[in-house]
Amino acid sequence: MSKLKISQILENTSKYYYYIYSDKDNKIINRYLDNLPSTFYKTVKLTNITIIKVTIKPIKKKEYILDKKSPIKVLGGPIYGMVSTYKYKDNKLEKLKTKIKNKVYFPKKYIIKKWIDGKIQSIFLKESKKIALAYMNGKINQQLFYINTIDSIE
Repeated sequence: MSKLKISQILENTSKYYYYIYSDKDNKIINRYLDNLPSTFYKTVKLTNITIIKVTIKPIKKKEYILDKKSPIKVLGGPIYGMVSTYKYKDNKLEKLKTKIKNKVYFPKKYIIKKWIDGKIQSIFLKESKKIALAYMNGKINQQLFYINTIDSIE
């Protein structure tokens, strides 16, 4: 088996996952991949909703090298999902203030296991929803040195 490269994993998956979250019902009511369609703003009732954007990104080489040299580790894996939230106001999306911890890491062992099982393409879709719900429900740990991984959130 050839060496697994992060670029290989990410080239066939979506980078952005948008979730429409009902503030009233505390649940996700819709999902879009890569971008919100132009018809979205016309078709969706935009009151009492939050738009959650989960961006799947690789760790930069510079970050990895710094983390490796540091006595305090801050990275939990080679890929992470980063959450941003938006509200629709005055015919435009307004970014909301981000919580201190808005990243959830995919550990290397987790990625390798899913790659071997042939489920790598579908995990980001499934797990990005898990990340979005955990963020909105306050289940992403906000402690200073805690590293949130996909295995550590409910």
